[in-house]
Amino acid sequence: MYSWIKRFVPRDDCTSALFRSVEIMELVCNEKFKEAAERAVLKGIEFIPIDSNYIYDPWGEAS
Repeated sequence: MYSWIKRFVPRDDCTSALFRSVEIMELVCNEKFKEAAERAVLKGIEFIPIDSNYIYDPWGEAS
């Protein structure tokens, strides 16, 4: 497990719609899965975009 990740870039060749990222220890999904979950109005799911603004910093150490 990493203390922090300032730049996380998901692989483009991943074929799974939903998987656990070993780097951030979280479930990660593709856009298709997100859209299907939103159409189904699933409760208890929060989607956080992994984009150029995303930082993994569970301990608040990345400044």
